[in-house]
Amino acid sequence: MNHFSCYDRKLVAMTIRPWFVVFAPLLVISCGHSGSESTAVTSVVVKVQPNGASAALPPARGTPRLSVDKIGDVADPLGKPPVVISAEGDIVVTGFAIDEPAHSVASGVDIVIDELPFTAHYHLDRPDVATFFKVPDYAKSGYQFTLPAKFFGKGKHTLAARVVSGDGKTYRESPPFTIDIQ
Repeated sequence: MNHFSCYDRKLVAMTIRPWFVVFAPLLVISCGHSGSESTAVTSVVVKVQPNGASAALPPARGTPRLSVDKIGDVADPLGKPPVVISAEGDIVVTGFAIDEPAHSVASGVDIVIDELPFTAHYHLDRPDVATFFKVPDYAKSGYQFTLPAKFFGKGKHTLAARVVSGDGKTYRESPPFTIDIQ
């Protein structure tokens, strides 16, 4: 059995910093000398750090040209009851987004949960969008976002999509959706 000293545990807690961790220490570890060889983990605190480009940008007027194709297992979720997501699962959002005023793809897409913007994977293949709009450049307008639901806790949360303009100077936001993490 490998035993770490209190110094080793603190050093590990200080050096392991995944991109999504805001609050340290991750583990609250008892370093007292109670005579016991075992050390129990008393709690784990993990918070996500928003990393979306839109956080530093001003909003532009108008509605973005985008589609939220699915949230979780619910297709075309606009106007439907809250999307139920398991607290043990992931929040998954897919769709497409374009910078229609500039007749180009956007520079990025953020998914905003409870007013916190997170970067979605953008420039995914969407040949159907290029065909529909008759703009070949729109073939790389797809996005996908995945983040564990447990980072937000149980209950109802708001979710929206932001389309960052092609020049990266502004964003436009979709109407909000409600998700219910259970």
